[in-house]
Amino acid sequence: MKKRAIAAILAVVVMASSICACAAQSGQAKAEETAKETEAAAAEADAPEGAEAAEKTAAEEGAATEAEEVKTEAETEPAVSEEKAENGPVPVFTLEEHNFHSSDTLEGENVTLARGTFEAIRLTDEAKAAYPALDLALGTFDEEQSKLTREAFEEVLEAAETFLNDYNEELINFSSGEMSMKIEPVRCDREILSFFYSNSSYYPGAAHGLLGYGSCNFITATGEPVALTDVVTDLSALAPAVAKNLTAIADGSPVEDTEDQVKEYFDQNSESLVWVLDRDGIVFRFAPYELAPYAMGTLESRITFAENPDLFTGKYTAVKGAFTRYLEPFRQNMLDINGDGKAEHILMDGVYDIDADLFAYTGIELDVDQSGCMEEAYFYEMKAVLMHTEDGRNYVYAQTGSDNDYTTLYLFEITDDGPYSIDKLDGMGFASSFLEDDDASDAQSPYEQSGYANRYVVLDPSRFVLNKQTNLMSTYDATREYGVGEDGMPVPHTDYYEINGKRVLTSLQSMEVDLVDPATGELTGETAELPEGTGCTLWHTNGEDTVDLLMEDGRAFRVEVSGSWPQTVNGIDLEKAFEGTMFAG
Repeated sequence: MKKRAIAAILAVVVMASSICACAAQSGQAKAEETAKETEAAAAEADAPEGAEAAEKTAAEEGAATEAEEVKTEAETEPAVSEEKAENGPVPVFTLEEHNFHSSDTLEGENVTLARGTFEAIRLTDEAKAAYPALDLALGTFDEEQSKLTREAFEEVLEAAETFLNDYNEELINFSSGEMSMKIEPVRCDREILSFFYSNSSYYPGAAHGLLGYGSCNFITATGEPVALTDVVTDLSALAPAVAKNLTAIADGSPVEDTEDQVKEYFDQNSESLVWVLDRDGIVFRFAPYELAPYAMGTLESRITFAENPDLFTGKYTAVKGAFTRYLEPFRQNMLDINGDGKAEHILMDGVYDIDADLFAYTGIELDVDQSGCMEEAYFYEMKAVLMHTEDGRNYVYAQTGSDNDYTTLYLFEITDDGPYSIDKLDGMGFASSFLEDDDASDAQSPYEQSGYANRYVVLDPSRFVLNKQTNLMSTYDATREYGVGEDGMPVPHTDYYEINGKRVLTSLQSMEVDLVDPATGELTGETAELPEGTGCTLWHTNGEDTVDLLMEDGRAFRVEVSGSWPQTVNGIDLEKAFEGTMFAG
């Protein structure tokens, strides 16, 4: 490997280490910096105007006043947030996935040099209003990680360009550079918001990729970071407990004889430990190479409140009630789902028939502590979420992806007798949408895409959003809010889906339509004439036989649509009623 590529790899190893340091420092240091800036702004606002202030231009004074108002607002927000925290909403957030891509041409062929992904965490508008200080802290985190990710991508790209210049094999065998920053939700409630994040990269020509972890633990009401000393009584007793509970996350197997390595690691990295507050304790995570050989992969250590009462301060204790947890497919997940203080081993695996030559999985296997079930399924990728209801029931919602990005949602229940399959919902999955990037500008790199995916995170079994592929008047994804029902099936909260995107159809003839209240989505009982040539944006659908559209003047209307082909709209052939329709397949 060339010297520049080696140097780039070393740079990312350093970056991965600094990223892990962010686990304890990024939230705390930034919070302290923000507090200092806020205090300075307040002191500056109270101080008498000096000679320099007198020399300010009117524009500078206006900008300073505006900045002071924003900072003063930030100062008072946490107190307001604390008042709302007890009965406020769960701080629901989405993950914005931004993609990077760069290619080149060699010998007349297009070659992908590098690709990457970066996730940003975004509170919903409702959560922002309830927890403004938390929103500020998350914004600071996103800004830091965006900067680091872009720098990492540039390094991977540079190494890929160097590697390609000296590449003598067939281009079809060229391995592109890869990098990604992913967020892994762990806990989200009115008290704590915790998550891991990973940074991975691969340089063309390298033997394997590099992986680093970080973590954040925020007090929901104030946006302040949680210090490890707030949770643990004796840091000197922490290392032995971590070593005792150390496991390989790939298969959940214990990692033994690591007391000395863990102690040395804690001594050298006491300010940059990667850990999260879970509902039943704390979890430490270690990247490959940090405590063991690369082949052992990522290691975790779970220390529960129930099994280690003397180790904890009592400020944070086990949390009861409903929760969700993302399950990492194809590896052991350790989680206490019955409240006995001991973690169950949960494995969501794919059944692969090596003799079938399908290059796809042919089934889903769910195992819980050696008890399992299997459901036939054809898919390439899988995501899974465990839903623990308020009354203690446990379900797994597993989304699979197959040809043409078609998704299916498989439902399982975990009982005392083991897991079993409930049902499957074709064309449904966890909600996400592609959004145009309104901030696209010259400041962006030329390889960056001008849009991003917005993924709704499942945080509450009584309130989550699912997608459904629908083919009324066009093919599109539509979203609707649900809750887990008594039988484990998703129960919709509304009678309609909201159509993703802003697809505009144009009326080809005038027709009488039923008006809908734009504020409530309900029929008003009135009708109106839809003029020919009117642009109409697809808005709502019941997914069966009605579609609501928005007119250019802001009015909304509903039409009856036949599901069979050729479709009709209020009895008129669709192709004669509207232009601009698009169907997949």
